[in-house]
Amino acid sequence: IKSPQVRLVANVALICETIISEPPLDPQDIKRQNIECKLTYVAFINPGGWVPSAALRG
Repeated sequence: IKSPQVRLVANVALICETIISEPPLDPQDIKRQNIECKLTYVAFINPGGWVPSAALRG
């Protein structure tokens, strides 16, 4: 994309996984202490020369 309005290109992925430990026979009986969520976030940003690369590292 070579448009004067585009300042950077970003590819972002968010992966969410829900884990239910000791799942009950009836889903209505799931309790909060039996639920665990794992989130994975990854981003690749190409500022196209507009920002120093050191400013993007965190």
